[in-house]
This record gives sequence, structure tokens and C-alpha cells, in this order.
Amino acid sequence: MFTSVIIPAYQKVHLLAECLDRLESQTSRSFEVLVISDGCADVVSFVNRYRSSYPLSVYNTGYEGFGVALAKNMGIHHAVGEQIIILGPDCLVKPDFVTRHQSYFDQGLLVLGMLPSVELDEIGCIDYVCMDEQRDIFYSYANLEDLEFGLDFSHLTFSGNMSFSRADALSIGGFDVVNFLDEGGSDTDFGRRHALRFGRIKFIRNPAFHVGLMSNVAGSNHRQTQNWSRDILSELVNRPDAVVDFIWSV
Repeated sequence: MFTSVIIPAYQKVHLLAECLDRLESQTSRSFEVLVISDGCADVVSFVNRYRSSYPLSVYNTGYEGFGVALAKNMGIHHAVGEQIIILGPDCLVKPDFVTRHQSYFDQGLLVLGMLPSVELDEIGCIDYVCMDEQRDIFYSYANLEDLEFGLDFSHLTFSGNMSFSRADALSIGGFDVVNFLDEGGSDTDFGRRHALRFGRIKFIRNPAFHVGLMSNVAGSNHRQTQNWSRDILSELVNRPDAVVDFIWSV
């Protein structure tokens, strides 16, 4: 089976570079990577210069900042794989990431992997988090990977680490770029329509670590994005924090 890994990207080329580097070490070689620029010329220029050991192509929606839904749909249109994996451009993966998604491939099945985050708080400490409801599911079922869920868990759909059949995506019309739900946007809408059609969602322990590195603003509930670079993450390796050390060594 051949897999198409679709990476919607807008700016943040330094994050995309790390993401593509991690895909070089995949145990599976039966995949291609399609980077879809959300109207960002820097992304297109970078990917055209990047030299990969796997098939790599880049496309441009032509609509700057229009949204990732359009980018995902363009990727699905150009993909040649039977399976689609959507991966965030600011995510780091382990060498068996693609292989594990491929091992769970089935028509009519939406597969959601873990998407934990590494974040910096206001004093530079590391926080290892993931979506609360998703985390409850992961840690409440010992045999999680033997279970399938339906519509009740479609609201947990997130596209930073998910896979599905290309034929299934085309049959439900892909990601809706206009009329999607208020909470969760096009990701939640896609999960809901997929569950309504097929009723099959599986959560697997196949993490893609989000390393956007956010910073809590003291006295505020908001977070602001910090400038991320390999150097910043390198400085964290020597700290007594196993999560950061693990991510860096992936």
C-alpha cells in the first residue's frame, strides 16, 4: 500500500524543515509527501530547494492565509496514495510513524493518533500536554487500539495526526472550507461527516509531537507563539525533562 502524507503549511518554514527531516528516517519507504502552501511563497521556495530521499512535491493554493481546509483538499486531489495522512508542519514524528498508520488502514476507518504538545510557560519550564478529553480516552482504556468509536467521539477530530482512505475523503467531499462547525472548524466537521457515513473512529498511540512552543502570558488566559528554532529546542535537551529529551532524540 502507498501512502500520501499531506502537510498544509503557512509560513514557519523553520518548523517545516524539522518536520521534513524527521520523515527521512521512516521505517516505511512506501509513501510520498505533499506540502501544500496556503498562499505562502516562502514555503514553496523552501520545498523546491529541499532534497529528500522520498518523493516530495509542493503545491500552492494561491490564497494567502485562506485556511488549511483548502490546502488539505488540494493535497487529497493531487495525492496518489490509497491512504492519506494529514500531518502538521510543526510536528515531530518517530521513525515508525507512517508504518503504524499504515498498519491500521481500512476502508471506512478514521484513525486519530496522539497529538501531545511541548510548551514553554512564562518562566521557561516545559509543559507536556494534549487535549483533555483525548487524554482521558488514551489513559482510560488499556486496550485502546482494539476499540473503535463512532459519532460520539467525532468532536475530538484533529488533523495534525490523522489518517483515512483517500476514496472515503472524496466520497464525503473532503474538508468543508466554508460551512463547518463553530468549535473545531473543518477538522471537527470532517470527523462528524466521516462518522455519520462510516461510524468508525480509532484512536492509536502513535504520537506526533507538536513543538510550536507556546508561552503563557502571565495573568492572562491567552498564549502567544514564541519564535521556534532548532537552537531553542537544543538548549532544552540538557534540562531534567524526559519529554523534551525524548522528542529531540526521536
